[in-house]
Amino acid sequence: MWLGPLVLAVAGLLFGLFPNLIANSLIGPAVEAILGKGYPIDLSLWYGFNLALLLSGITLALGIGGYLLWNPIRNALAKADPLMRFGPENGYFKTLDGLVWTANVQTRLIQNGSLQAYLFTMLAVVAGLVGTTLVIKGGIQLPESWPSVYLYEGTLMALIAAAAIATVVLRSRLAAITAMGVAGFSIALLFIVLGAPDLAMTQFLVETLIVVIIVLVMQRLPRFAKAERSTWGVRLRDGALAGALGLVMAGIVLAVLQIPLDQTIPNYLAQESVPGGKGRNIVNVILVDFRALDTLGEIAVIAVAAIGAYSLLTLGKRRDKRKTKEAIA
Repeated sequence: MWLGPLVLAVAGLLFGLFPNLIANSLIGPAVEAILGKGYPIDLSLWYGFNLALLLSGITLALGIGGYLLWNPIRNALAKADPLMRFGPENGYFKTLDGLVWTANVQTRLIQNGSLQAYLFTMLAVVAGLVGTTLVIKGGIQLPESWPSVYLYEGTLMALIAAAAIATVVLRSRLAAITAMGVAGFSIALLFIVLGAPDLAMTQFLVETLIVVIIVLVMQRLPRFAKAERSTWGVRLRDGALAGALGLVMAGIVLAVLQIPLDQTIPNYLAQESVPGGKGRNIVNVILVDFRALDTLGEIAVIAVAAIGAYSLLTLGKRRDKRKTKEAIA
């Protein structure tokens, strides 16, 4: 514990007595970096009588006098203690108490144990901050000409919107899950229409897995009590937030589309797909070769999630078997 102060004390005494030891190696480069070249460095222990020496002497004299007269000074200052409640120290503690009170109120408001409140707060913050940034920075730019929409594309988009609304409005869990699956499969069909069959196949598989898992989980959950259902006011509030978040995401997509696309990376991937990855499907080559470790990580995540879902689904069966064996024993 005393080694650090000892090193500082010895270094201060040494460089104070012999300042030229660091004049050219430490002080000179610092002065040159700040003021530029042409400023001579002249360090010495004694510069004669000047203002700096006078101020140093006054400081030492006041320190010695304060030490010798500490008791009279403290007794005189004690008479002003009643006035200190209006001083900066009391203001500091009042500010600290106010900060603690604000933290308690904020914790009770935000960390209230409700998952619905957590999601609402996070989504509201995202929609508010991102939406405000888009408006202030002028990021919302509508395209000069809208592309033509074919009948089947419009039908799929209407089906997706209707399924999303039905998921929120329907009272039955199974019906809501079915509507959610309709939305997911419609998005997969839209991928096929837009020329992305690989994304469509992935969407089909993921959507099927999600629907099956959710249906299996929902079978084990108790029925909603009438008092647990959200009121129309809460639904309208959540619907307004969902609509605002959708508009923000649409604004982000429109802003991204207005930025000229840098063709450096796409051109490189197209040129190296066959000689580097031995494949003509650029998407497959990207997933398997160019970003193989990333794809491996995603597969590992999906595998771990599948194992976790399987464990949760079979947990009840294992408990029932164990209880049966204990009852027989």
